[in-house]
Amino acid sequence: MSSKISICNQALSEVGSDPISSMDDGTVASESCLTHYDAVLKELLEKRYWSFAMRRRALDPLTSAPQYGFRNSYSVPSDCVRIKGIESGDGRTYTGWVNENGQIYTNFSDVNINYVSNSTPPERFTGSFESAMVYLLASRLAIPIAKSRELRNDLLNIARVKIDEACAEDGANSSPTSIMRYSSKLVNSRRM
Repeated sequence: MSSKISICNQALSEVGSDPISSMDDGTVASESCLTHYDAVLKELLEKRYWSFAMRRRALDPLTSAPQYGFRNSYSVPSDCVRIKGIESGDGRTYTGWVNENGQIYTNFSDVNINYVSNSTPPERFTGSFESAMVYLLASRLAIPIAKSRELRNDLLNIARVKIDEACAEDGANSSPTSIMRYSSKLVNSRRM
């Protein structure tokens, strides 16, 4: 089962370092992992709507309304990395909203959010995502641990390939969005 430590140890192996037993054991390796792990995870999670990291939540309106432009405001969940969409309680997709300074502004009063969460435990990562995470993390560890820019560049190139593979595999895990359901009457009239 994947864990933060196992991902770090795989990355450390790629840069020729000994494994760590904890993130706070005082070694250069553990301190480097502690420094880079969360930033690398956030960077990867921001790249797409990863199926394993998606969350849905109903939002409660804030008591203070925006100063202008919208009637309602809602707090973005603290674990939100990327918003996929805002919907009504009956599943209608809202397009009239903005995300500013950790708040969602909209004129709608019944709001549900669909988003990528950064609180997904590592054991939920797909194998391809974990592999991408390992190589991207290893590229960040190459200079502080192996003191090698060449190794960093090589690992970064591998990470890019692994990220592309992970994106492709994750995209195959869900059904395509039905464009027909959202088509206008004019578009549908051509089909007759």
